Amino acid sequence: MRWGMAATLALVVIACGLYYGPLRDFMKQENAYQKELATLTSLQRQNKAIKDQIAAVGSDAWIAREARSQFQLVPKGSQAFVITNLPSDENEPEAQTPAKPTELTLGQRLSDLWQALLR
Repeated sequence: MRWGMAATLALVVIACGLYYGPLRDFMKQENAYQKELATLTSLQRQNKAIKDQIAAVGSDAWIAREARSQFQLVPKGSQAFVITNLPSDENEPEAQTPAKPTELTLGQRLSDLWQALLR
């Protein structure tokens, strides 16, 4: 009876040892996936901000604003005044903070592994 239990325990230990490597690799891939997903989300936000900026470039309001700010041009018959220290009303894209990758708990990783195996 004891030899049977010892053999069963040895087989369980060997099986656990065989699962350690693939499970470790799965965890590494999951971490890499989370980091890349955070990077993708950040880049998609930047892309949207740039597309919005490009859409605004062709408008007459943008051209007039740029002519005033870069070249100090004013419409004919107007007089230019410089007022400093006023808050800006331009729609500049805000500085994007990189999205943090979400850290998964061991339970979430094992659940994800289980779902991946059952597909």
